[in-house]
Formats: sequence, C-alpha cells, structure tokens
Amino acid sequence: MGGRPGYPENVGEIYGTPRVPRDYVSRPHLTAKLDTDSPLVVVRGPAGSGKTVAVADWATASGSAHPFSGAWYPVDSASTTRLAFWNSLIQTMLDARLLPDTGLLARSVDSLGSEPDLTRLLRRGFAQIEQHTALVIDDFHLITDDAVHRDLVALLVAQPRLRATVVTRTWGPLESDSVRLALAPVVITPNELPLSVEETAEALASAGIHDDDGTIARAVWETVGGSTVLTRGVLLAMARGEIGFSIASLNESIATVSGRILRSQLPTSARDVRQLNSILRCSIAEFLTVDLAERLTARDDAAELLAQAERDGFGMWAERPGGPQFTFTPAVRAGLLAELTQRFPRDVKRLNQVTAEWMLGNGRELLALRHAIAADDMELASRVAVNDWFSLLELHRALLIEMVGALPLRTLQRAPLLTMVLALAYNASQVHRVKALEMFGLAIVSAKLRGPKEPLANRLVLLTIESVAFRVMGQIGQAVSAAERARALLDELSVDERDELAAHMSTLTSMLGLSFFYGGQPERAQKLFETAAVPQGRTGGAWYHGLALHAGGLALTGDIPEAQALLTLADEVEWPEGWRDGYIGAWGHIADGMIALESFDAVKAQHHVTVMEPHLATIEHWSLFAQVQAMVFLITGRAHEGIAYLRSETKRHSASLNPHTNMRLDRSRALLYFAAGREGEAEALLRKHPKSAPGVAVNWARLALLANQPERAIRALDEVAPATPMSSRLQSEALLLRASAALRLGRDEFAFTALDEAAGLMLDRRLNFALLLLPRSDVEALAALAAAHGHTSAVALLAQVDGHPPVFGELRPAIELTERERVVLQQLVTTGNHAEIAAALFVSPNTVKSQLRALYRKLGVTSRTEALLTASERHLISS
Repeated sequence: MGGRPGYPENVGEIYGTPRVPRDYVSRPHLTAKLDTDSPLVVVRGPAGSGKTVAVADWATASGSAHPFSGAWYPVDSASTTRLAFWNSLIQTMLDARLLPDTGLLARSVDSLGSEPDLTRLLRRGFAQIEQHTALVIDDFHLITDDAVHRDLVALLVAQPRLRATVVTRTWGPLESDSVRLALAPVVITPNELPLSVEETAEALASAGIHDDDGTIARAVWETVGGSTVLTRGVLLAMARGEIGFSIASLNESIATVSGRILRSQLPTSARDVRQLNSILRCSIAEFLTVDLAERLTARDDAAELLAQAERDGFGMWAERPGGPQFTFTPAVRAGLLAELTQRFPRDVKRLNQVTAEWMLGNGRELLALRHAIAADDMELASRVAVNDWFSLLELHRALLIEMVGALPLRTLQRAPLLTMVLALAYNASQVHRVKALEMFGLAIVSAKLRGPKEPLANRLVLLTIESVAFRVMGQIGQAVSAAERARALLDELSVDERDELAAHMSTLTSMLGLSFFYGGQPERAQKLFETAAVPQGRTGGAWYHGLALHAGGLALTGDIPEAQALLTLADEVEWPEGWRDGYIGAWGHIADGMIALESFDAVKAQHHVTVMEPHLATIEHWSLFAQVQAMVFLITGRAHEGIAYLRSETKRHSASLNPHTNMRLDRSRALLYFAAGREGEAEALLRKHPKSAPGVAVNWARLALLANQPERAIRALDEVAPATPMSSRLQSEALLLRASAALRLGRDEFAFTALDEAAGLMLDRRLNFALLLLPRSDVEALAALAAAHGHTSAVALLAQVDGHPPVFGELRPAIELTERERVVLQQLVTTGNHAEIAAALFVSPNTVKSQLRALYRKLGVTSRTEALLTASERHLISS
C-alpha cells in the first residue's frame, strides 16, 4: 500500500504492543469500551488486574476496526519527569515512523529543555501528523510531573486525529472534572477488570482443565476474587499437578498457591522490612483510611505507605461517601492476613481491638462487632451491640446471628448485652423462636448475676434488657417490674453518668416506654417516648425509633397535630433503607394509619398495615396493626371479616398475649360485633373486663345506646372515676355518647353542653373517627341541636360523615331476660321436651309452657329452633 514519504505503511498496527499470551481469554466488554471514538481512555487497576494484557489484546486486533496507526509506550523510572517523558515518547513515535523524519518534533527532540513553551511546541509538532494516531501509555502512574497531564490534555483537545489510552494503577488528574468536561474520557475502573465466573471457566477450558458443572471455576473465582494474575498462577499450578481437583480441598489448595504468588511479590530487602510489617498490620482491616492506617502501624507516613501499596498492586484507593478508602484486593488481603498471623500472632488481638474501636467511632458497627469478637473482647463487643443495635438488627440480622450465634454459651454468659441483641435477632424469625427464648433466658440470668457488681449506668442498661426480655417472652408483669426499677435508676444518675449514657438514652427510654405501654400504663410510656424523640448524643436509628414511638403513641391517644408534626420532622431526614418499614419505624406506620382513619381513608390506612405485613408474624407490635386493620374492616362494611381476622391474629400470637393487649383488642372486637349486629357477643366480651376501665365503659355506653337505653348509657360512662386519666380519643367518644344519650332523654341543654365540649376537643385534636362510632340517627339529631344553637363549627364537624355509609345498622332493642328465663333457655339447648325440662328444673310442665311463651315473645320467635338461633346470635346462651 502506498503512503506519504516519511510515514508508515502499516496502518492499523500499534508499534511496540506486548505479546498477548496464547491462552488469554478474550474480554469483549473491555474491548468494546476501548473501541471508542473518545480521544482519551483511562484504564485504571491494580498490578496483576489484567489491564495491560486487555489493552494489548485490543491493540493487536485494532487494525480490523480502526484505520489508525500508533505506538505503545511504557513509562519507566527514567522517564517520569516532563522532559524525560516527552523525549522518550517522541523517540518511540519516530521509531514507529509515526512522525515525519524532517518534522518539527524530529528536529527538536534533543533540545526540548531549551524550548521556552514546551506545550506550544508539542501542539505544533503533533499538528504535523496527518493520519489518525493512537498512543498507548502504560504505567502512567509513575509520572511525577503534573505538567505531563496538562500537556497531554492540551494535545488531545487541539489534535482531533490523536487519541490516547492511558494504563495506570492509580487515580490521577486525567479523571478530574475539568478533563471530563473537555474530553469526555472513557474510564475503565478496577471493578470492571476482575474475571467473571464465566471467564474463569473459559480460562480453565483454555488450560485443558475439565469443569463440566462449573464448581471448580466458581471455587477459583471466589478464592482469588477474579484477579487475573492469581487466576493464571492457580491454573499453572493445576497444570503442574500442585492442586488436586477434589472440591473438598480445592479452596484451601488455591489459597495456598495464591499466598505463594503473593509472597513472591512482597518486598524482601532489609530497608523494606518495616514497610512490609506495616502493610501486614494494615491487612487486618476490611478497608483503610490514612487515620486508621496510622493507628494500626504507629507511622506518620501512612499515606505514602498506602500509596506504595497501590503502586505495588496490593489494592486501590476509591472515593467513598465518608472520604477516600484504600482496599486490598481480596486474594491479596487473604495472603497478607495469613502472613500476619504467622509472623506476629501476638499482635493480632490488639490490631483487631484497634480496628474495632475505629470502626465503632466511625459508624461501622457490623465491622466493629466482627473485630471485637475476633479479639475475644466481649466488653467491646457489647458496647458495639448496644451502640446501634437498630442497624445491626434491621440491616445485618443474618450476619449478626452468624457471628454472635457461633459463640460458645460460656462466652455469651459474660456478655448479657450482646446475648440480648442476639435474642432479638433470633426473635425476628418464627423459625428461631425457641432459640430466641433460650437466649432471652440466658441474658436475664447473666444480667441478674452481673447486676450488683456493675456501676449504676451499667445496671440501668442491664435492667432495661431484662425488661425487654420479659416483655418479648410475654411475661408483662415482670417486664413492668424491671422497667420500674430501671426508671428509678434514671433519676439517680449523676451528670457524668448521664453523659456516659447520652448516646444510648433514646434506646433505653424507648425500650422502657414499650414495657410500660404493653403493661397498660400508656401515660408513663408516652413520657418516655417523648424523651426518646429528643436527639441525645447521636441522631441515628435510636432517634428515629423514638420519633416513631412518640408519633404513634400520640396518634393512638388522639393527639393528631403533635403526631403529624413528628412525622413531618421524620420525613425531612433521609433514613437508611429498611428502617422506615421495619421494627424501628413500625410505630410511624401506626401513626400514619390512625391519622388516615381520622379522615376515613381506608385505602391509606390499609397501606400502612400492608407495608408491615412481612414483619407481623414476629414483631411485638402486631396487636397495634391488628387494631388499625380491624378499623379498616369496620368502616368498609366488612365487620364479619374483621371478626374472623382478629380471631386468627390472637390465636397466632396467643403465647405473647397479655391482659392489657387483650383488653385493647377486645375494644376493637366489640365494635365489629356491634357493626355485625351481634350485640350479645359484644356484651360477653365486655363482661371480661372491669367496667371502670375507660375503654370498656365507653363500649358499654355504646351498647346501651344501640339498644335504645340512654339512661343505662350515661350510667356506664359514670363508672369511670373522675380522676382516671382518659385519652383525647376516648374523651371525644364519651362526650358524643353522653350528648346523644341526653338528647334521647330530652335533656337538650345537658346534651348541648356535652356536644360543645366534644366539638371543641375534636376540632383541636383533629378527630373525626368517633363520629362513625355513633348511630347515624344520633349524628343527625346532634347536628340539628347544634344548628338550633347556631354552633356552626359543630354542624360542620358532624357533617364530616355525610356520604360515608353508616357503620352500625338499625337499632335493635336489648333483650332483657329474667334469671329464670335464662335457665329455661339454657335447657332448650339440650332438649325440647317440656316434661324433661320440668323435671330438670323441679317445676310442672305447665309452668315450663308458660315460661317458654314469655321467652319466645321476648325473642320474637315461635319455635325452639328459632329461639336457639336468635339466642346464639345475640349471645344469650353459653353454648
């Protein structure tokens, strides 16, 4: 092929390209990125990552794809300065006949040092190149003069026929934002260089190693992390018979060969011994910052130490959200750790402790826990576990079980705090529930044994753990007892002790508050939730948990404005994935669900239950979600479905059901019975609980109103002692019921007073749901009363239910049976024979006939079958 004088005729070849090994596995995805129209390609990776051979493979095959010639120039120690670099590169281009023999650069190559404006000279000289030219510059990380980077960028910008592929071990100015804007370079990062499992399998086949099911390829890949140099070394060892093909011993054999390959790369001269020892000590950590490296090595030149490690191909720097981090390649780190253990076994524990402390201080609790356990430092491990157990449980539960669950029971006995966190991790899975109970028991016993010996702050933590353990196991009385003792210790803490516990105060108060809540003391719980919602020391999972608990508690009691404000505050923060829809954020969904119910939005309320569905089988807050779900069934006209749902849920969680939770669920269940027209069953539920309990009294009053017994409704409400605390939600319901009952009795002024108070409370607290829990006829009567008094805000409030179907059906009068009639009715269950009933009750058959006529009249039936059906529906018979 003809060409211009002084130019090469071998278009398509890149002069000086290294030979590609015969058994090299082609990497199409890398070739595709190298085969670009961009003027600059940066290939960055550690030594042995295969970057040079990948570029060589592309360069060898480039002639078929690109009409350019080029030169491969490897930087060495003699060409790291600006003048030396350009002198050597120009000479290489002359050797490759890429430059005209009589051109500007050919004439100036030996006098570059005397040129006042070298960049200008280079631009003029490269402008004389008329063909498309590719430069491959290998080992570019050796360049020490930033002017070289600027020169190269200037040339690429000015000369559209020039392109450069730069191969380097380290990040450099060619990847800066300014260069990205000027040239839009293609960057092949270290993450793209390791071999895949499929490519490892192809390499095995190329080496003549049979691996039909791919198990050998995966074992090699997992052990060497896809490193090309280590993979090649392992394959050579296999070919020489140094590694057998038994899968049982394959990983260990590969690790041994990888370690030998690594050790051949370690510095051995006397002057490098200190550097080697420092690198070995650094390998203890999964990643390094300069600060952590300084702590591990006691060197003030740790930055240069890691830079040299990167140049040696042991690992790479990468930008992370917290700043630059250095990471050893997996196989290299495995070899270094083995060497560390062999050379400095006594240092390993201290290095693990140093790493654990640093990881803990920098928010990496999982890694901190791993190193604390590796150091057998259970005090440190416990401190890590308590510090942010939310993250450990929500984000790393499986790994937590794997690490801590493998510890001997004797070790766990020394660490009740750690054992408690393990128990909570087990408890999140139905499969591990028995194991969870075992760990809870061990934690309680260990905590009690250690309690008297511990400082006050530690005793507080141990008592809190004891309370949590009892609560989760369903022993609520003992949980509350422990919580009360812990609450008393809170008041005894000195300023210094409070400071010591500042980072854990949200966690402690949250857990104690939950024990009080499920122990039937919501007022005490809410005060602790309020404390937990205040950021103290840290603003992580503990604070979010506190916000969610406080918001949920307020929504449950009917204080909607404050609950909404807390939810808005929580929404302003970007929380880690898993917190909002897991244990930590559960009460936030309770708050959202209750708020949705206040606007009769069943779809939105249902969403907040559905989101938590994956956790409802194991989470201790299941009953609150059951409560929201029951109200969704109630206002969507599916009362019977709701009754069946609550029956199923209480059966599923019967082991953890305590009297206070049962009373709360029975309140919801009674509302569903009212809506289903099964007042008798509702009455049977209410009889199980004290009439003076506010929630029970309100439902007794509702039952009486549905039976058109207004006087009885008022008496039921009066069962609550005046000093008994009552939530805003229950107050609003009680006031509406009192107003409705008074209006039915013709006591209009009394009714208006109660209505006015109810309207003021409900408008202030943004409560509407109580309106649905009144018979619709009573809502309409109260609206007329409010209109007659010109109370426009009350009229508007009552109008909220317009357009929403009534929750309760038509009123049905109560069936009042005498004690004798109840006895006769119970006899009907077993027989319809008058003589047999008379004999059982020691009366005459005529007396039985008379009593049955009275009974049938009250029931509104004419036969035994109808009587039994009606009595069963109205829950007037026990079986």
